[in-house]
Amino acid sequence: MGLFLLNRKCLLLIVLTFSLVACSDNYNEEFITSASTLNKSKALAQQLENLNLVTLSYLKEEIFIVNNIIINDKKKTYGIAPEGGFYESYYIQSEKNAYENWDTITNNFIPSTIVKREDVLELLSAMKAIGITDIYHNRTNEIFTLQWGSSVMNGYQGLIFGDKSRLGDEYKASRFDDFKEVNKDTFYFAVR
Repeated sequence: MGLFLLNRKCLLLIVLTFSLVACSDNYNEEFITSASTLNKSKALAQQLENLNLVTLSYLKEEIFIVNNIIINDKKKTYGIAPEGGFYESYYIQSEKNAYENWDTITNNFIPSTIVKREDVLELLSAMKAIGITDIYHNRTNEIFTLQWGSSVMNGYQGLIFGDKSRLGDEYKASRFDDFKEVNKDTFYFAVR
């Protein structure tokens, strides 16, 4: 009887786990390319440019990357963002240096900017509201890349805004599992 109850509990746990996975946020092409999401995404890209930022990434509630700096806002620490790697390496880097005021961090941004903390948090909140995890502005080609997710298992999807004639090699369709122009100078991509 005890083994039977244990097996039922394990089965229930498995069913609940799969149910939670099935109910988790899943941004698909239809959502990402909808008129509403496109408009919000373009506004976020414009806001990034207005703040003189190149990169903004949301890792989790209190950890985010602004340009080249990874910040743990809760612990008031920061470090240089690693170039790739697992989340753990990002979390470790985010705790390398303590700061007392936001100016300490902005002095380390490359390129430099005097963006206010409140403006960054507002932009991160707007990104999170529609599921964007990363925004990147390629100033050379005047291209914006917005990404939903970052998972080895699930891949990621996103949008690219910019003049088709200025898309560099990193934006070639052959580098993606799915790549299409959804509007003039607006492209959807997916990596699975």
